[in-house]
Amino acid sequence: MGAIMKSEQSSRNDSSAAANADEERSASEVQEQLSGLVREGLKIRVTISTRASDTPVTVGTTSGGGSYSIPNSAPRRTPDAKWIRAGESVSIQGKIISGGMMYVGSWLPAGNNENDPCLINPRLSIAASRTRADSMGYWPSYTRILEAARSQYLNWLAEGRKERGIDIGYVFLFFYGLERRVLVDASGDDESRSELATIATEIERLLTLYGAESYSFQRYAFGLLDVIRSASAGDKLYAQPIPDLPETYELPHYLKLALGQASRDKAPVPANLALAWAQRQPGIYFRTAAQRCATEFDQLFRIRYQEKYGDGMILPQNRTKLKCLYQPASSGFRGQAELRLPSNDLPDLTAVSGPIDALAELVKQTTEELDPYSRLLGKSPDAKETAAARMLLPLPLWPEAGAQRFEELLNKVRVSLVEMKLSALLITLDLAIATERKVLLQLTKHLDSKGIAMEPDIEAGARTPKPEDHVVLFVKPTTVGSDPDQVHYRTAQLTLQLSAMVAMADGEFNEPEQRFIEQQIADWEGLTDADRTRLHAHMRLMVIELVTMVSLKKKI
Repeated sequence: MGAIMKSEQSSRNDSSAAANADEERSASEVQEQLSGLVREGLKIRVTISTRASDTPVTVGTTSGGGSYSIPNSAPRRTPDAKWIRAGESVSIQGKIISGGMMYVGSWLPAGNNENDPCLINPRLSIAASRTRADSMGYWPSYTRILEAARSQYLNWLAEGRKERGIDIGYVFLFFYGLERRVLVDASGDDESRSELATIATEIERLLTLYGAESYSFQRYAFGLLDVIRSASAGDKLYAQPIPDLPETYELPHYLKLALGQASRDKAPVPANLALAWAQRQPGIYFRTAAQRCATEFDQLFRIRYQEKYGDGMILPQNRTKLKCLYQPASSGFRGQAELRLPSNDLPDLTAVSGPIDALAELVKQTTEELDPYSRLLGKSPDAKETAAARMLLPLPLWPEAGAQRFEELLNKVRVSLVEMKLSALLITLDLAIATERKVLLQLTKHLDSKGIAMEPDIEAGARTPKPEDHVVLFVKPTTVGSDPDQVHYRTAQLTLQLSAMVAMADGEFNEPEQRFIEQQIADWEGLTDADRTRLHAHMRLMVIELVTMVSLKKKI
């Protein structure tokens, strides 16, 4: 019995080995088309899986620059497909197609040992009438689609590849040809490589027509554009304008190259490049405010980035080397294409957490600054251009004329303390706003951002001034700040108010009395320089508007 089982097992093993050998021989037919692709310039390594459970068989180059082949004993057909260049015309089944950019012929081997899905075989029949075939199915192939679908596809090509509402499968079928031209032909042929810019323009045109109709097509199309840009990229990309980049599950190749070059050159990463990196780095999330107020967010991010890093952050030089992978849409590849870029010794910055964490924190801080403005627009979208909306924007995003008024006020405050009514302050800053507490709190934040402090300190809980009430403006100390909640400060402030009330008992708060209290402020222990500066401003306010006994009782 055991012998029989061993015999059956041996038979099954022999059958399996024979099947494996047949599949390996079928893969060898692809070698002639895809091996030897290493040339000067763009280099592609295409990984082909012969069976779903197999270890991938690589055709092309090894990291050492050599090559190896798959045993080849099966008979081979001679490829007769021709690439129709952009602008060339061809007649297929009586239809004149003048746009070019496609393969025509009877045999164009693909990675699955079948005709490439994109190949248009003029010998295959099409439907006689313009019967619509609305569904192309997944991974369409010109050889396998219905006659009606072939007819409709040729009509779409002949009419300029621009019909709206057509099944996206027709667009993909054409896109497969562009994909092959870029990944296979352009890797070893100067003439093909010279067409990359034309192909990129065509992909961009297709995106404008069909990108919004299919996220899948949008992702693959942007990805191939990224391949083209990466393949033809020059040096110092970090100093160049950022092109439109794909929304992918990983950082686009182009950005990886730019960051790798910046790391290699120890060059600062400009604000625009840092923003593009943050926007497309997996793991960095843009909350509602960053999305609803995208224009304001981008502008504020650049400002805060330059405030923190000057010309830009300097990236580390890590040991992980850069690899750029592209997963083709066409089933003819049956795997993924790995770009061997000219600068494949660049570091991969996506493997370094430090800069990514710093960008994520800056995105978070910028978003939080825009949260009040975003919430207002969420409730009242029409309020965007109002003074109330402007008050909620960080001061760097204000119109230049409005921001300039803060600068002029700061110049006055630098000379001496500035006393004025709240209404006069609003006129000075050209702010037609309500004087409710939440609005004035926002105003104090804007003043603070320009280095101007105000008494009364409503952020510390002081009573909200009315338009006819006075305020005192002074230069915000650059030393350690005051803490209005600390015991020393609160005690000193209360003592100051009591002293002022005693001094006013005779109806006058004269200069000698003021100088005496000022000396006491200088001598009190436990206060910072910032505390003393604010207490002097508070005393000046009391000279104008004395604290009432009722408020003092509450504080005591």
